[in-house]
Amino acid sequence: MTLIPCPHCGKMTIEVREIPNTILIKRGFTGRKGPQFFRGRDVYLVDKCSACGKSPHIEDKINKEKLLKRLRESGLPTVIET
Repeated sequence: MTLIPCPHCGKMTIEVREIPNTILIKRGFTGRKGPQFFRGRDVYLVDKCSACGKSPHIEDKINKEKLLKRLRESGLPTVIET
C-alpha cells in the first residue's frame, strides 16, 4: 500500500494499492501457448477525500466558459462555417 496526497486539495492522504504489469503464458483459442500482457493499475482504497469531498480518481471536468474565453483570446474561431 502507498499513501499519496489528495490531487485536489493535498490535505488528506489516500491509500492506493498498486498492481504491477504482468505477463502470463496462457493457451490461446488456437491451442498454442503464448505470452499475454496485463497492464498494471492503481486501486484507490478510499472513495472520497474527507477534507474536500472530491473523488481522487475522477479528474475535474473542463469548464466550457473558460475554454471558449481562451479560444477567443487566442484568435481561433469558435464556430465553423461551411
